[in-house]
Amino acid sequence: MTLGLATMPLFQSEGYMQKAVELGDYFRNLLRKIDSPLIREVRGMGLLNGVELSVKSIPIVKELQDMGILALPAGPFVVRFCRL
Repeated sequence: MTLGLATMPLFQSEGYMQKAVELGDYFRNLLRKIDSPLIREVRGMGLLNGVELSVKSIPIVKELQDMGILALPAGPFVVRFCRL
């Protein structure tokens, strides 16, 4: 916990939190532009974003990972994207 508290001033002074908000908003907007009947909803906060699908997420996650995209299943119908 001490380490976490010590890093907060760094995050604030470097603007990392604001950058995370801006990049997350940008990414979600790009995801929302995808015209696919498989996508039910796009949601998230900061750099943690999810897409709810109308099909099972695991086959989609495997395809994304094969393409080098960092994605994980977050329930049976949700793909979670993590940005580094």
